[in-house]
Amino acid sequence: MIDTHKINQTVLSFDWGEKRIGVAIKLAGEINISPLATVEMGNNPWNQINYLIKKHLPDILVVGRPLNLEGEKTEQTNLAISFAQKLAKRTNLKVILQDETLTTLTALQSMPKKASQKQKKLLVDQLSAKIILEDYLNEV
Repeated sequence: MIDTHKINQTVLSFDWGEKRIGVAIKLAGEINISPLATVEMGNNPWNQINYLIKKHLPDILVVGRPLNLEGEKTEQTNLAISFAQKLAKRTNLKVILQDETLTTLTALQSMPKKASQKQKKLLVDQLSAKIILEDYLNEV
């Protein structure tokens, strides 16, 4: 169950990747989480990230922290943490790191079977960000 403090916050979550960043949102006063955007890393992703933050005015940001199946840090962990630190510095918002173990696999399994490879590629990161946010909201 989501505590009232979390319900009253607008939260953006990020599934950081070397090629793309998936973004999901939960608006203040609501419990529904929606996939929001896929940010391509190629063309200065900060422009789109800044736009999303200015448009939705989140209270808090959540970034997925990848660990290997043994729960240990990897190079991807360090890169995601670096992204989270830059996000905090650029926005002056609180940034929470949330375990994202197996979120991509879960996201792929939740996609419609008829989704094309192109659709899956565009949506998997957003769905992963949604799962990361769900996990954060459901933590006590």
